[in-house]
Parts: sequence; C-alpha cells; structure tokens
Amino acid sequence: MEGFYDPSQASPLAVNAKLENTNIKIIEPFMRGIFSNMDGLLTGNYEITGTFLEPLIRGDGKIHRHN
Repeated sequence: MEGFYDPSQASPLAVNAKLENTNIKIIEPFMRGIFSNMDGLLTGNYEITGTFLEPLIRGDGKIHRHN
C-alpha cells in the first residue's frame, strides 16, 4: 500500500493498494450491510479515496477460496 491522508482536503484519503492472497476479512468492515461472515483470499489492485467514514474503493480483483 502507498498513499496519504490529508485532512485539509475534501477527499482526504488517497491510497493505492495491491493485495495478494490477503484475508478478505480486511474489507468486511467496508461491506457492512451488504456482506457478512466473509471468508477467502483477495487478490487485486484498488484505489481508496474519500474519507474514513465514507471510503470509495475502486479496482479489480478476485476472491479465492480459503482452505
């Protein structure tokens, strides 16, 4: 991951994340109300902007079954 947080900006988050076989539980808080009890591994490239309370996540990836 690389990027920055600048609270003086309207969209203070600017982060690029490259995930490889990362436990999908890391994104479960952002999916609250849509998905729960998620399990598996996440691989992909993502851009995270917005705020901590309302992050906007864009990117492409795959969810792999976790054994």
